[in-house]
Amino acid sequence: MQFLNLTGGTAFNMGKGRNWRVIHPEMGASFITLNHARHDSGNEFYQHIHDYSDDIIIVLDGSVALRQGQKYTPAVAGEALMIPAGEVHGTLNTGDGVVRMVSLQSPPDMALYTGEHNKTETKRPVPASDRVSTVLVVRMASGSPDFRKSCDWRRVFGPEHGSSRMLLEYGSLKTEETVDLVEEGREGVLVLLTGEFVLECPRQPVVDLAEGSVVLTAGSEAFRLLCRSPVGTVIHCSALPEDKTR
Repeated sequence: MQFLNLTGGTAFNMGKGRNWRVIHPEMGASFITLNHARHDSGNEFYQHIHDYSDDIIIVLDGSVALRQGQKYTPAVAGEALMIPAGEVHGTLNTGDGVVRMVSLQSPPDMALYTGEHNKTETKRPVPASDRVSTVLVVRMASGSPDFRKSCDWRRVFGPEHGSSRMLLEYGSLKTEETVDLVEEGREGVLVLLTGEFVLECPRQPVVDLAEGSVVLTAGSEAFRLLCRSPVGTVIHCSALPEDKTR
């Protein structure tokens, strides 16, 4: 396991706004990336395309529009967007306030960090006018409940939703509630959205986690989260092995 924080990422240039890469191959990740963005009103993350990577965007604060040519799909805090590989997409803050987001890609698309996707307007990709978008927008708290867990645990995206490379889960826990997780994917990312937690893992000492904490987990790694706040929320995203993407 590696323990990080959303505030500790490395800045990269893509459109307007501030963007940081938090989990990426250069820090040891092989199958998944995590980025953190903070965009002021009017800021645009330019349209681009991941040829081989699925992309999940989660709105933490504010509201944003996913742009696909002349189509704009709105999303607000608490919602997640699933963009399959091959879909042209970008984001535009059409509101008055700041929007804060995280995005995850699997497998990693290093062109996002090298500037290859940061193109002038005339060179940016645009979707065909007759293309039907396969992007999904879901309120995470309305995902499919997992009744095997002893807390409010939701499956937001998976292969059944067209996300062939990633599984996204969302949990809302109350004081002293726990959730036991085993990393089903080749790698996973845990992001603490609100509240305070304790992470227990057989291989290491107990770790205190708070809002903004990020954990990179390896495949088959087992751990438990214990909520120490009146309410705490968390997302868990796994890079699926090939035999689970069908």
